[in-house]
Amino acid sequence: MTTYDWFVGSASKRLGQQGWVHAIGFRSEQGLLALVSCDLPDIAGIDATAITAHITLHPIEPVEVILVANSSQSAIDYATLNPATKHHAIHAIVDAIIDALTFGCPATLRVTPHVLQWRKFDEQPIATLTLHPRQQIIDTALHQQLTHDCGDPVLMVHHAWDNDAWDSSTIAAQLTTCSATPVTSVDWYHHDDCWLLRINHTTLGVIPGTVATDPHWPHHLIATRPHVTLTAAQTETARFFLHEANHDVNHD
Repeated sequence: MTTYDWFVGSASKRLGQQGWVHAIGFRSEQGLLALVSCDLPDIAGIDATAITAHITLHPIEPVEVILVANSSQSAIDYATLNPATKHHAIHAIVDAIIDALTFGCPATLRVTPHVLQWRKFDEQPIATLTLHPRQQIIDTALHQQLTHDCGDPVLMVHHAWDNDAWDSSTIAAQLTTCSATPVTSVDWYHHDDCWLLRINHTTLGVIPGTVATDPHWPHHLIATRPHVTLTAAQTETARFFLHEANHDVNHD
């Protein structure tokens, strides 16, 4: 899906007694997409049909939803929640999605090797997506620091390839020196367990595990379950898919 009038919005909701759900919404006349980061490590176990059912209760067009686990230390397993808490988690995810899609506006995008940030045209931040090496602890203190430096919300996820640790305190300075481009194109593909989300010329690969990948590839990789290592066959499938999508191969 591609058009030239994309709006970008964001929202955050509490996820029970601890943890958060953050959503970035991409909306145009031709499509709706939500990228959602949860303090739930086992997102594969979340009841997707319940999310769909609750979204359809709102006067909104069909929405594609990509769920990402952010590997926060405060995360709790969805499978351990009682039915009432699971129901609350579903509502938090859906409410964040709806709000992010409802209150979007034209946006600009800034990209660094570790960060994507969307801003309004008055330079107020809409959302920031930070990509961390897997050895870096994602905790409350780090999230508070990034929220202070970058604005709210900040979606923190682990990068799929191992790289050297980097200083998170330099993010704000890096963002001030990189160029901003209007968000004019958003498209996505799904193949097996892989997602490919492309915003302008920046590509995010969302894969169900950890892949050691050349950091010089022209896209970022996100691991949805960063503590699970793909088999050799799964790795090859993910790489092949990302290569095809990056070279505009038709998947139909």
